Amino acid sequence: MVQANFVLLRADSAQLADLPASLRCTVMNAASLHPATIVWCDAHGTGRHIFALFRRRFTLATVPARADLTLFGDTRYRLRVNGQVACYGPARFAPAFPESDTVDLTPWLRVGDNEITVEVNHRGAPSFEHAASSGGFIAWGRAGDADLATPGAWECQRSDAWDGEAMAISFAQGPLESCDTRLLSDNGWHSPVARDHQDIWGAFRPRSIPHLDLRETLPQRCLGGYSLAREWRFGCRISGPGTRHGDKRRAAYACCIHSPNAQEVTLGLFWGPHYLNGTELACRTHPQLGNRQEATLSLRAGWNVLYGEPEVMVEGWALLFTLPEDRGLVVAAHPRLDDPAVLRHSASLNDADLAQRRGLLPTTVAEIPELEWTLVARTAPAPGPSHQPGWDAPATSITVPFDQSVIELPAGDHALVYDLGHEYLGHVQVVIDAPAGTIIDVTSCERLRPDGLVAQFGSMWMHNESDRFITHGGPQTWEGFNPRGGRYLQVTVRGATAPVSLRRIAVRETLYPLRQVGAFSCSDTFLTWVWRTGAATLRACAEDAFLDCPSRERGLYTFDAVVEHHVMRGLTADDRLIRRCLWLYAMNQRADGHLQDVTPAHKPVTLGDFSLFWVLGVQEYHQRSNDRSLVDEVWPHLVKLLDSPVWITDADGLVDGDAIVRAHPTITFFSSVTGLNGILNSLWCMALDRAARLAAATGRGADAIRFRARGDAALAAFRRWLWNEADGCFANAVHQGSAIGDHLCVTVYALAFGLADDAQASRCIDYLDRRSATPLAVGEVPELGPNNAHFFLNACAAQHRPDLAERWIHRAFASNLRGGAWTLWEHVAPNTSLCHAWSAAPVWWLSEQVLGACWDAARPAQVLIAPASATLTWAAGTVPHPQGPLHIRWELRGGQLLLNVTAPPGVVVTCQPRGRLADYALVVEGVATAQRASGA
Repeated sequence: MVQANFVLLRADSAQLADLPASLRCTVMNAASLHPATIVWCDAHGTGRHIFALFRRRFTLATVPARADLTLFGDTRYRLRVNGQVACYGPARFAPAFPESDTVDLTPWLRVGDNEITVEVNHRGAPSFEHAASSGGFIAWGRAGDADLATPGAWECQRSDAWDGEAMAISFAQGPLESCDTRLLSDNGWHSPVARDHQDIWGAFRPRSIPHLDLRETLPQRCLGGYSLAREWRFGCRISGPGTRHGDKRRAAYACCIHSPNAQEVTLGLFWGPHYLNGTELACRTHPQLGNRQEATLSLRAGWNVLYGEPEVMVEGWALLFTLPEDRGLVVAAHPRLDDPAVLRHSASLNDADLAQRRGLLPTTVAEIPELEWTLVARTAPAPGPSHQPGWDAPATSITVPFDQSVIELPAGDHALVYDLGHEYLGHVQVVIDAPAGTIIDVTSCERLRPDGLVAQFGSMWMHNESDRFITHGGPQTWEGFNPRGGRYLQVTVRGATAPVSLRRIAVRETLYPLRQVGAFSCSDTFLTWVWRTGAATLRACAEDAFLDCPSRERGLYTFDAVVEHHVMRGLTADDRLIRRCLWLYAMNQRADGHLQDVTPAHKPVTLGDFSLFWVLGVQEYHQRSNDRSLVDEVWPHLVKLLDSPVWITDADGLVDGDAIVRAHPTITFFSSVTGLNGILNSLWCMALDRAARLAAATGRGADAIRFRARGDAALAAFRRWLWNEADGCFANAVHQGSAIGDHLCVTVYALAFGLADDAQASRCIDYLDRRSATPLAVGEVPELGPNNAHFFLNACAAQHRPDLAERWIHRAFASNLRGGAWTLWEHVAPNTSLCHAWSAAPVWWLSEQVLGACWDAARPAQVLIAPASATLTWAAGTVPHPQGPLHIRWELRGGQLLLNVTAPPGVVVTCQPRGRLADYALVVEGVATAQRASGA
């Protein structure tokens, strides 16, 4: 049994986060030595999307100076103290290496009766945010005389208010929220149960990053209100499993449609196939409504049979249908006008099993197959908190106040659309007074439709952007349990039987407490815009980990984290977030040595090339921070990764991606795999080189020699076999002993990682020059997207080509500016995520290369200011430094380079402009500590 009688150190969470790793592994910020046990509402903790509620009541004669509660909940918890939200947690974790949170309760305590409530949601469903585990909660601490250790005087109950079968938010996230607040009850509390198998979780370490900021943000304005068009909606939800690694599954449904006469009507539906009276329907995509198709039904008088076998994409899959209300139609599960059921459906089955059980397609109601049907009651609400807002259409506009005034709505169905004015990530709050049973759908989104409503499913078909709560009647406040991302917020009121008063809308943003120091501006307004927009992108993607995006996935990808680390360095000197991310990858290592491409993940297949980016991330972190403790912790994992037998190499040491995929079905590659792949092998050479460097820098001589030998052999083969002499670049692949194709990304990686010899590098930079010389046409998608901006700019830095870098930034991000971007997009075209931090690499380039501040992590007090630019006439900004901010401004004026630097006390500055700027007479201003030095 895991107990919390650990070494006691009185320290707050900020102090603990600053402790050396060796101490952080053993120190627990406990308020007593009483044992604490992991508890739950039952002993086993299993199930899908379970909400367990825990409370602790106590009385205080006086409010103590400090009252620490340390807690952990699997998978996520929300802590309330006397009804006020105090904390969300824990930071995402590998079950064997959990981190506990310590919260000082005193800001919310009062003399007299107090109540702590912790809502814990165990996902129990696939997600890119957590690894497989089970439900559990543990707490310890003191508030005055009250011992807060579990189980103690804690009470618990399993709540039935949340829908355990709710559909997944996306392919990457767990179930959305659908909460019937009428089912929240103060009855049924009981003593918590000690969890069996408490060794699921390893020893708790104190949280290694600060708690997230809890900052309430109000919308800038209400964009509009709409009464919604009426249509008859019905459908069902398939509770069985969705697609599982190559196993396509379908579910059958059937209903009978009675028409008073032969007529044609329009049916709204989702992907099929669907059949009317045995004939497959020709479906067309709706031009505005997300995930909606429509088909024309040629109904005969009397009974018709609508039958289909749509693919079941995820658990909790919703099937939604619409018909006009005014055509005299009756829909029933059986051919009876008074049938209490409207529809029947089967469980999800694989293709072959369903076809065998079904037999021939039904052409009449009598031929509906005898499957194991589930009936859907006529009174059942239509499914889909996301499908329904996506299919809503405005009928008439409602006059709404511009500001945050209370909005009064009549009975019926209505939608209000708000603009937060920036990309947010947080918990939506709704304060409302509505009749009991009113459905409220809350949609966070990055896009608007032309008709004024949000563009649900605008980024991809599998992104359910709405949560739902059902009102208990009267005034109430609802705050979403899970954070959502976007810019726009739509609140849809559905089925209100009396007027509704919408009193307040807000978002409690939960972001990493990034105290931005960095700043940048310059003579090119476009580059200034790119830096500021990139900074906003990173801020929206920094949570308890570096996220790829704040909405669709919220995943900690190795590739993305490596890029975001450098972007973060342009804003703050705080390295704790990247350190934890790199550590977390190692702690969630697979048995075969590879890392999850996104961690901690609940997914069977990983991207093998993303593991190699992790090696780069660890080496660059050490190089920038001089923090050996992380290397010591993760080194065995790095060795296990690079020595993994999964890496199948040829006689020359190049990796054969095709052979790996054939031999190991749970590994695939982000890069295309054809023969000896160029991208994969550039990463392989890089990883061996960086491992050798890291080993040498940390005194691991034997490993340094071994990895250097392997790396040199692979590099020689890479230069020999993957060089495309005719085009002066590196090739896509080696096929039958010859290099085939030219590949922009391979060439960029070769330059960025230092893989090309001098002659190859000279020709490669000319190749990049040619390939990026022509501006992109509107709508044109480049071969090298914003995701590789970081490595392209690294290649330019290695070859001293600021002209190429500045031109490429214009080329790659012009479409973002034309499209009105407030954060940088996932790709050049705005058809996916509109906030993706892998695109924010120009922040690093402009801060480090244009302002030119650099230093050795082992000697941070010696700073070199070496600005470089091919096109700018001035640049100014602030660069974060471990000892304080560096303020830099340079300007070309009258044949001189005027350089003004303000440095923290004790920092010695040397100035050495590069490239074009070195041709000007240098005049250093501002700081007595600046040492003037000329140089090319």
